[in-house]
Amino acid sequence: MLSKSINRLNSMNLISKLVISFIIIIVLPLTIVYSYSYNTIKNLMIDNTYNDTLKSLVIITKDLDNVFNNMAFTCVYVNYDYNIKKFLIDKSINSQTLGPDEKMKFLENLNYLNRFFNNIVNTNFNHKLYFTLLDSEGIRFTNWEQSLSNENIYLDQYLKDFNISNYNIQWDNIEGSYINSEKISYPYVITLKKDLFDTGNNKKYGVYIVSIPENEIRSIMLGNDTKVKRFIVNEEVIISAYKDKFVGKSIDQIFTNKMLKGDKGYFINTNQSGPKDLVVYSKVFNTDYYLVEMKSYDMFISPVNQQRDKLLFIYFICVLIFTLAAGIISKGISTPLKELAEEMKNFDINNYNSVSNIMRKDEIGSLQKSFFRMKTDIKNLMGENIEKERKKRAAELEMLQAQISPHFLFNTLNSIRWAAINNNNEKAANMVLSLVKLLRMIINKDGELITMENEIDNVNNYISILQMRHSININLEVRLEEDLKDYRIPRLLLQPIVENSIMHGAEDERIQINIKIYVKKTESECLILIEDNGNGFDTEKVNSNKLKKNKFSGIGLSNVNERIKLNFGEGYGLQINSEINKGTTVSINLPLK
Repeated sequence: MLSKSINRLNSMNLISKLVISFIIIIVLPLTIVYSYSYNTIKNLMIDNTYNDTLKSLVIITKDLDNVFNNMAFTCVYVNYDYNIKKFLIDKSINSQTLGPDEKMKFLENLNYLNRFFNNIVNTNFNHKLYFTLLDSEGIRFTNWEQSLSNENIYLDQYLKDFNISNYNIQWDNIEGSYINSEKISYPYVITLKKDLFDTGNNKKYGVYIVSIPENEIRSIMLGNDTKVKRFIVNEEVIISAYKDKFVGKSIDQIFTNKMLKGDKGYFINTNQSGPKDLVVYSKVFNTDYYLVEMKSYDMFISPVNQQRDKLLFIYFICVLIFTLAAGIISKGISTPLKELAEEMKNFDINNYNSVSNIMRKDEIGSLQKSFFRMKTDIKNLMGENIEKERKKRAAELEMLQAQISPHFLFNTLNSIRWAAINNNNEKAANMVLSLVKLLRMIINKDGELITMENEIDNVNNYISILQMRHSININLEVRLEEDLKDYRIPRLLLQPIVENSIMHGAEDERIQINIKIYVKKTESECLILIEDNGNGFDTEKVNSNKLKKNKFSGIGLSNVNERIKLNFGEGYGLQINSEINKGTTVSINLPLK
């Protein structure tokens, strides 16, 4: 998988690689920084909100702790108060047949109890409390008015369990108010119960019940802020809430994530049908209760989200600017490189422009300048090589022209001698004249190029010498267009071709050698055709040593072809079409000037 990805990356063009590199180097870190910054700010806002909320909750938990501790402390006071103990143990004071002294004593006890509990309320609570003392027969004292039997029905549960002793303080959490006369004003109460024991014989003699209305706890919990969402809960039920409808409900109905762990903390409450809430909680000391406050998650995250939207907008603008800049920079790098590669690929030395218009000063400009210098060097080198080759060919031609075949010259002079001996003066004179014209053409140094008409005259002189030497029957037919007579071609261009035709045809001296030379114009070229009716030959053996011995010079067809290309370009030259026993046709294409 990695190798495929690397291969795919390597196959991409330069601009794609640069853009991908830009994304990796700039966009990816920018995205990570943006995400990290947003999450950091969000968590910072959550932590700040949590810490501020927790400070308020800690203050309130102290107030709640005072209330609940004072309620628990009253149990200790009541359990060790001698008068209360005597009041509950002495059954006679509850009799309907009391004498005057007993009634007075009974009223004194009631007054004592009223003062005792009023002092507790005034000194420690400043909140409404319900006190109840029970013995095995029922209610003995309350600081609330018993208007109906409902209260007795409620308190019967304690009488049924009177023989069961519990030394600990028991919290009954939240329950409906058992005070019928105040149920509308105070619908719920939080109740604490303590069994009273005689420390002397460790015998239960009564039950002490103290209840505080949930409204009183709510007033402590909310203070003056009626809009705040606060609860007092344990692990299962809501003890108190900022609204009546939540009191007594299961905690699952409010919190989807029950994460009340430790003495304090927070979690995000994800409601299925509404927005999320930040839930901050702090444990009320010495109880199983937690003071909980819910804050709208969007309330404090909204400013962060607004800043996030601004950051996101700025982020996208920056990415867009960076992307455009990367595209421009990448294109600025890849385009000249692509153009340079294309120029290298399509480099044509013949269409080379020697004027440099390179303006760049960077590394790409250095590459372009280096390539320009290389082209200049190649052009100069090719020019030097062409000139050297031209001089070399010229020197070779001069050497070949100076080195006329000894056999040809010896045989020609010998033929002239025998013609003179035989008093055939005319033949000798003609041979001398033709030889002189050939030698003059070689000795003349006015340049390599001569007219088409002069080259054909040289061919005629050469054929005349051969006919007089060997009595060969050679028929030369020339068709030269009038306006091509002055067309200039390299000297000794046609003579080697005609000589080659004669040498191959002369192998059988009984046949007549017919040679036709056509010089004509096409639309864009000068076309020369040389046809013969010789025996034909294998083109790979044109320059065999056997034929070279009797030639006028050592110039072969390959040399003729190279000289054409050297003088007129690679697009020009000769082509040979030869068939055994059918003859040979040599075609030469030259440019019209």
